[in-house]
Amino acid sequence: MLLKSLFKKEESSSLQCTHYKKLFFLTPLFAGVAFAILLTSPLFRISGISGRQETIVHALQQELLYGIMLGNSRVMNGVDTTVLEKTLSANGHFYNLSSGGQTGLESILIMDNLNKPVSHIGLGLSFGMTPEEDKIDVPENVLSKYHLSGFVFSEKVFLLAQKTNGASFISFYGKTSFERTLASRWFFSAAVNDLFRRWLRPDLELEKGMHDLFHPSPYTTKLSEEKTAILIKRNYSSRPAFYFYDSQKELLRHFKAENEKTGRFYFVVIMPVNPKVMENADRASLSSCVEQTKELLGEKQVLDLSGTLSHELFIDDCHPTRTGAQHISRRIAEYLKSNSPAGGRNAF
Repeated sequence: MLLKSLFKKEESSSLQCTHYKKLFFLTPLFAGVAFAILLTSPLFRISGISGRQETIVHALQQELLYGIMLGNSRVMNGVDTTVLEKTLSANGHFYNLSSGGQTGLESILIMDNLNKPVSHIGLGLSFGMTPEEDKIDVPENVLSKYHLSGFVFSEKVFLLAQKTNGASFISFYGKTSFERTLASRWFFSAAVNDLFRRWLRPDLELEKGMHDLFHPSPYTTKLSEEKTAILIKRNYSSRPAFYFYDSQKELLRHFKAENEKTGRFYFVVIMPVNPKVMENADRASLSSCVEQTKELLGEKQVLDLSGTLSHELFIDDCHPTRTGAQHISRRIAEYLKSNSPAGGRNAF
């Protein structure tokens, strides 16, 4: 009996060992299959690794463009270019080609790849709130995932990247989109982030943010006052100041020179700042940044909207509501009517 019992224990132990071996080999396999499914799903494409980029590349191939707006998520949420088209009776499309986290260098790259006549080009500008020497450089793997595939990287932009400490921006150029994505250490976190963002933030219109060419506003639901106060406390110092970085100035000089060469009417919109942020801010630093921008580009090329929206017209600490976007867009349309040589109409 004792011998039988020992045999049974040994057999059971052997079966358990076989079971664990199977689990050891099968778990990575199932995980790999699950991740492959995630990569090919629409959820993963929301991250901007390919979706928004493909939309922008396609937009630049349109036959008749009236104008484009460039910038980051504040422009995505804050500018509705259908208002511009309607108000200006444009004879071509005015596209909002902004994207989440779009850097100045990325905006220049999009502009450099315009191969159709465009008479108006605008750039939404927000000033930095960290001294340039303390600013943390954005890792190259973050930059590389946005606006490279499908664009021609000219020598001019290459040199500009070097001048503005953006050489890492071009390090992935020449590789396939898939290679660049795999090279990013944020690859896995981006997938997980998108998946959880869809579940936890149903208020975000992520599909609209990826595909819409006129008002790609992903932020839709106004946060409570309590949550907004927490955001402001977390994202801004106790007495925030504004900084106009040397790299921004260099990019704007290029923006000005290239558009003057082509005869386009170029303009910069200084995006609204939430009054709640301004309550403790160094107001003189913001005024200084605005004045420096006007000196650099010329007063006629700058539309300062930094103090034009009430706190109620912000969804959170920095993104305008839909009503706020209508206000901003009407102001841009009025500005173009008064300042554009074509009176806001397409000159081509």
